[in-house]
Amino acid sequence: MNKLLKKICNKKFRYLIYPLFLIIFSYLIIIISAEKIETSLIFPGWDKEENIQLSAPFDYENVDISLSQKEHISGIFIDNKSEKTIFYFQGNGGNLNYYYDDIQILKDFGYNVMALNYPGFGGSSLSPNRKNTQKYVEIFYSFIKKEKKIDNSDITIFAYSIGSGIALNFSKSHTVDKIILVAPLSSLFEMSVKEYGFILQKYLFLSERFNNKENIKYLKSPLLIIHGDKDPLIPLKQGKGIYENAPKETSYFLEIKNIGHNLVLQKYKNITKGFLKIFLEKGKFEKKYYSIDENTKIPEIEKEKVIDPLEKIKKLDFISDFSLTKYVGIGTSFKKIDYIPDTLTRIRGNYIKDIKGGQMLRKEALVALDEMGKDFYTKFGVKIAVVSGYRSYLHQMQIKANACPDTLCSKPGYSEHQSGLAIDLWETTTEKEFLSKKELNSYFLWLKENAHLYGFHNSYQNGVEIDGYEKEPWHWRYIEKDLATYLYEKKISFSQFYKKINTKESKY
Repeated sequence: MNKLLKKICNKKFRYLIYPLFLIIFSYLIIIISAEKIETSLIFPGWDKEENIQLSAPFDYENVDISLSQKEHISGIFIDNKSEKTIFYFQGNGGNLNYYYDDIQILKDFGYNVMALNYPGFGGSSLSPNRKNTQKYVEIFYSFIKKEKKIDNSDITIFAYSIGSGIALNFSKSHTVDKIILVAPLSSLFEMSVKEYGFILQKYLFLSERFNNKENIKYLKSPLLIIHGDKDPLIPLKQGKGIYENAPKETSYFLEIKNIGHNLVLQKYKNITKGFLKIFLEKGKFEKKYYSIDENTKIPEIEKEKVIDPLEKIKKLDFISDFSLTKYVGIGTSFKKIDYIPDTLTRIRGNYIKDIKGGQMLRKEALVALDEMGKDFYTKFGVKIAVVSGYRSYLHQMQIKANACPDTLCSKPGYSEHQSGLAIDLWETTTEKEFLSKKELNSYFLWLKENAHLYGFHNSYQNGVEIDGYEKEPWHWRYIEKDLATYLYEKKISFSQFYKKINTKESKY
């Protein structure tokens, strides 16, 4: 009886020890791979990143630092012939192509701008782990500082999202002029609690990588934090947590209303730019904390220096066929009637679906469309579906040959599609039928409130009497962010605006 009992116990013990051994072995493997796991969580998709350079509508110098045959650092430098330089630290969403709208704003202030692709992104080699990221930042900084003869006291740090952690680590060993953090995280530990309900790194025996709440205590430079109040990825309270720990005398906070994690600077672009201009020049505001919406007034001390947005918009090129803001419509054609854009490229992207296949779009519009598609996908979980892109003069002629009325189909040489900047999304039908479909209606409402942030505009929104065509909620045209934002804020169409500035009627 005792032998039988012992045999049964031994058998049960074996059933327990094997799973326990597998659990312990798996845990050890995870601990050994802890840094790789953390890197993949912080920089998702870095190993699938394409080796591509920045494609942006402004001039810049490519910086390629070769450390060895297999190791390179890629970045850019914008030389505005200024004594001041902004060191831009990107987020974790991709290479510098995803952030050129921020870089454009900084460039427009007249400062030099320097930015590198983190390891694993946009031509920079290796992976973006703890050691490699800080190593590349230091090498890139030293290279630019020497080549361009830049002094620490002339540098302002501008960091977005996860870039705030990299930037503040950098600032611990470099005294800079000013620091601007947009949508910053308070610490990776707090992000871990938000995502998983516990501090994952402690179970992987990893120390805190980006403890911004702690690092900010020792900051000696003026600090500006900008954070959206609807940020689902890095909540507003994390930005506030950093602000509360920062030196009170030299720290300021802009809470941007009704915006999430992305495109924070573009929500109320002209107002936010006004505040940024003041901080870059003076390093301080009248108050410590501002809530920013469309009704916010820029502090009086610099208000007179902020350029009237209408005056800037009126200087855009609405005439040249190749211009991104070229106007075509009823009565206004391309100067070269059969114009063909030079920068046409196949429609493809991580967040775009070409329904017909082989369709084309101008490169500038395609980059912006994929950027918009990323945030659209985050909201709806589906890609933006393009049913029509570039249409040539001959293609439009064939469409008109099928007796399509002028209020629905443009004459050859008068179509926005010929510009390579216009797209039709999901389906082309009638306004009533399109908006009667629940999904398409929700897509349209999102685009209506957000498309301008990426430079897109719904050209035909008012009907035949005003825009010359029936309402087309599926038709969107890329006209760059400044013009698209202006039209959105004024609640007018491109057609209305163009007619207004070409008459003696009152200004908008």
